[in-house]
Amino acid sequence: MDAVLSTLSAALTVSRVESTPLISVTVQTGSSNLSAQLANTLVEQYIADQLQAKVASISAARDKIERRLKDVGSALAVAQNAISRNNQSASNSASPPAGVPPDAGDSRLEALRVQQNVQVIRTQYQALIARAQDLETQEYLQVPDSRLVSEAIAPAAPSAPNRRLILIMGGLAGLALGVGITVLKDVFTGGFTSVEAVEAILRTSAVAQLPKRSLPALVRGSVADSVVTAPFTAYSEAVRQLNVQADFMLRAAAERPDVPTAPYKPAEGAVVVVTSTGAGEGKTVVSLSIARSFAISGRRTLLIDADSRRGDLRRHLKLSPAHNWSDIVDWARAPREEFRTLLTQDRLTDLDTLIWYRGNSKESPEGSYVELTKILAAAKRNFDVVIVDTPPVGLVADALVLAESADLVLFVLKWGRTSRIRASYALRSLKSVLPPKVRILSTLNQRKGKNKSKYYYG
Repeated sequence: MDAVLSTLSAALTVSRVESTPLISVTVQTGSSNLSAQLANTLVEQYIADQLQAKVASISAARDKIERRLKDVGSALAVAQNAISRNNQSASNSASPPAGVPPDAGDSRLEALRVQQNVQVIRTQYQALIARAQDLETQEYLQVPDSRLVSEAIAPAAPSAPNRRLILIMGGLAGLALGVGITVLKDVFTGGFTSVEAVEAILRTSAVAQLPKRSLPALVRGSVADSVVTAPFTAYSEAVRQLNVQADFMLRAAAERPDVPTAPYKPAEGAVVVVTSTGAGEGKTVVSLSIARSFAISGRRTLLIDADSRRGDLRRHLKLSPAHNWSDIVDWARAPREEFRTLLTQDRLTDLDTLIWYRGNSKESPEGSYVELTKILAAAKRNFDVVIVDTPPVGLVADALVLAESADLVLFVLKWGRTSRIRASYALRSLKSVLPPKVRILSTLNQRKGKNKSKYYYG
């Protein structure tokens, strides 16, 4: 029984409707019909109990009056008997015997007193009878103080759980969670999708978003070929923008920003180191593209493949190198012939390239930093611009060593893929070895989406 009452108490809610005298009774169960039936039954029972309590109160008062009536009736009977005795005594005293003096005054006073007492009792008795009749009438006419304004009806839909509210709240929570995860992912692992983001996060100069360009399936070659074969495309224009910015920064570093055709340095060329955070970000294609752009502009340009582990420059050039790494190391240690004998001419421009193959080389490119430095020194004596395609700075130390000889560092970021945290770490490593006046120029590679501008022909 206690369990049933506890369950009913938990399902029952009684509350006042704001500031009105109305009372709301709510019952929540697993069945809509049962909830309505219980609510109506509870209210009806409450009203019935209220009416029964009022009737019981009046009945108790009437019973008390009836008991009092019996007492008053007995007293009235006693008083009337006393009057009868007094009347009989008065008649006997009307002719007193001879020799006894009459006492008429005392008898009349006693009779008057008894009559008054009877009159009071009779009045009280009549009042009690009237009150008893009034209570009997009230008992019959009693109505409850409360009434049922509106019966409970079975709801068409459950009040709890509120599925609509749960779905809405769940959707909002899911949306907030998704936005939070997206923000966190964007902050910690997200890539760069605009030049403004690169400048704000990495705090370096940034220019040109090189669009992603796919070659037709039947055309075998490199995307960098479009700088020559398709000069009016958005990609070629972005490469020219990158070339102009790099040229200006080199002239500014040489304190000759107002002489576009003058050498960057009086006796030697400038070194541009091209690197990236990780592999697969397109730095080799960017290196070849900007080297060809420098060559087309009239600068004597040399492109060096310094990525000893995954160097792929020869494939993009479609050239077969004539020397392996041992030949290049031997020349660096004891130059016996012209530096140009190590070079290979680009098939599309006047660009010179220093490419090599491993073959049966007894020398390992990894760690040959002294030889690379000597090769750079010879290259600067013979060319205006030396573009060096290095390994990713976030993976190996080669780029950091070569960056010490750089006049400008071109940092390639893959659009939407390069991690912001990894890029920041790589740049900190670069800045720790660069000379004070050497600047870093960042560029976004393989931008997705079509160019909305219709200015380009191709």
